[in-house]
Amino acid sequence: MNTITARIQLINSYRPLLTTKDKPLRTRIVNCQIALYFSGILFLVTSSIGFVTILIELAGIQDVFDWNKMGYLALLLIGSSFNFQNSVYQYLLLKHIQFLKNNSEQFVEWEINKTLQKIIKQLNKPIKSKILIVTAGCIITGAFMNFSGNGQFSYWNFFKIPFVFYTFYFLKLFWNKYKQLVEHLIQVEIESQLTIQPPNTSR
Repeated sequence: MNTITARIQLINSYRPLLTTKDKPLRTRIVNCQIALYFSGILFLVTSSIGFVTILIELAGIQDVFDWNKMGYLALLLIGSSFNFQNSVYQYLLLKHIQFLKNNSEQFVEWEINKTLQKIIKQLNKPIKSKILIVTAGCIITGAFMNFSGNGQFSYWNFFKIPFVFYTFYFLKLFWNKYKQLVEHLIQVEIESQLTIQPPNTSR
């Protein structure tokens, strides 16, 4: 097994929430793009509405949005955040497989593949952070208690704090993993492009 084949197998060991490994690569990329756009827009909308609601209520305005009715929105925020990060990672990895197949004659060092293996091992644990788990659990519990009380859960107002904290902390963790993955993939692709360029014989 050459290093390119081994690298593709490593990428296929990534376990997103939704997988279609039995379909052609192009179809998988398109499906992933759709999931990425949908979850990204949903995360942006839910987080924006949540923050706007919190800010206008702090300003004393109660007639636009009502935080007591934002239980469903909080659950959508959590669900869309995990779908979004999985779609981003999967899209980047599938595009890298496409690159590798178009440059199958290239050689990737085993040490570089070992780095990718470590990165994917981390990506396969999307909720490794105990802080994120506790915060999400707190929001989910509060949301369901608010549902059961028909929006009259008196302590739901205090759940604005974990809502804000979850959003920023999730973005921080997502950005760190995203940056690590992108830097690694770009490094490999740039080095591969440099090796296939013909030598400059002009004087």
